[in-house]
Amino acid sequence: MLAYGQTGTGKTHTVFGAKEAQLDVGAYDDWGVFPKVVSNTLKVMNEKGLKFKLFISSLEFYLYQAYDLLNKNAPVTIARETGPRNATQILIEKIEDL
Repeated sequence: MLAYGQTGTGKTHTVFGAKEAQLDVGAYDDWGVFPKVVSNTLKVMNEKGLKFKLFISSLEFYLYQAYDLLNKNAPVTIARETGPRNATQILIEKIEDL
């Protein structure tokens, strides 16, 4: 998922949802796009018995550099063929992991 735009235009709210709802697994209607997509992905994986692993990373791109938002804004190398090389990845097995 990519959110692009000026500071203060609502990207974070659209992606993550209402601040009060971000840690409430029962607040589905107040969630943003990202938690809803993760929740639905996990639901489908469980219903169909799929054996995939779901990981998340969070990167910020600023002035031609990528930064790992899950690791104190550490610089991330982006390989043309494979994408981010040293970005933090978190395994998501249930919505509470998000």
